[in-house]
Amino acid sequence: MWELFEKGGFIMYPILASSILALAVIVERMIILAKTKIPKEDEIQEICRRVKEDSDCKISELIEEKDTPVHRVINSVWRTDGDEHAREKSAGIAGDLVLRNLNKRLQWLAILGSLVPLMGLLGTVIGMIKVFSNVAKAGDVSDISMLAGGIWEALLTTAAGMSVAIPILLVYHWLSGKVDNIAFEMAHYGEEFIAAVRERDNRR
Repeated sequence: MWELFEKGGFIMYPILASSILALAVIVERMIILAKTKIPKEDEIQEICRRVKEDSDCKISELIEEKDTPVHRVINSVWRTDGDEHAREKSAGIAGDLVLRNLNKRLQWLAILGSLVPLMGLLGTVIGMIKVFSNVAKAGDVSDISMLAGGIWEALLTTAAGMSVAIPILLVYHWLSGKVDNIAFEMAHYGEEFIAAVRERDNRR
């Protein structure tokens, strides 16, 4: 394996470095997302029910009981004084802050997933240039092994680049899907809570 790596040339080193960086980002983001919980629908429905009833059962404590993205959004709504527009704006700001933290460094995976194949292609082009340069110097193309040997070595970087890029992009889209799901839940439950607060205000 190491022999193949060395045959690929110097471009193999930035490809290797990119794969290590991507792995570090993937592990770190997976840990963060694993810690990010979405509350059960019953929990939010119970909060909304008590808000509608204008119950004096310490709603603030119920909202602050858990530190989830959804609880942060509805907490920002609950603490906002003003009309519905102000509450919606507050919910949007709280949601944006959560998504900003969840999306940290994810763009690195998108960049690396696009850049690594280009590195591999560059390595192949450089290798092919060397092959044909050596053939031109030798002045004899009757020995096909001279071409075949150089070409397969040049193609190693393309294979390495694609082998690294494909799993990076797959994991990137998987992690992005998880973030999108959290964003949907925040928007969904945030709208439900705003509607509950609106109903409470209309009864007063």
